[in-house]
Amino acid sequence: DGTRHVSNIVQANLAGDMTCKFYPNPVDNVLIVRSEQPLDLILSDGNGKVRINLKLQAGLQTVDVSSLDKGLYIITLIQAESGRKITEKLIKN
Repeated sequence: DGTRHVSNIVQANLAGDMTCKFYPNPVDNVLIVRSEQPLDLILSDGNGKVRINLKLQAGLQTVDVSSLDKGLYIITLIQAESGRKITEKLIKN
């Protein structure tokens, strides 16, 4: 029906005072990731196939997801230094 729905920003605490945010979710073409420390980003499809695997620097980073098909993905963010990780659902419009 053409109605767009947008979720809140997802914030995750990876370690002590280290936080990471990614948005928007659902995403169209560009995912924004903000982190206080370097991260590894792994984006997998519903079958577990890795579609994007990146090393991100601390700060604000953008990730081009325009080549991905519409659907549900799993985003895993791994703190490079400690190996701590979070896993969340990501919807691609």
